[in-house]
Amino acid sequence: MSPHILVVGGTGMLSGLVEALAGDGGRLSLLSRHASNAAGENGFDCDYHDTDAFAAALEAAVERSGPIDLAIAWFHSLKIAAPRLLAEQVGG
Repeated sequence: MSPHILVVGGTGMLSGLVEALAGDGGRLSLLSRHASNAAGENGFDCDYHDTDAFAAALEAAVERSGPIDLAIAWFHSLKIAAPRLLAEQVGG
């Protein structure tokens, strides 16, 4: 089975990477404020500053595509809970 790759913030600076990963046909999940516009059913809309919404989006991504094997994230700040929540999910 192909690895589940999760990208946080992939509609901005990482959008080219998301397009390349989507073209590989693997299991790809995208979390961002407008993720569903960019990734359809594999996009989970959330703002990583909203801890509860981010945690729910992570849970939904894992429920849909299985454990996260690799995460690629762009956070403007590490003084939020999202990086820790993401780290706890990777490889789980």
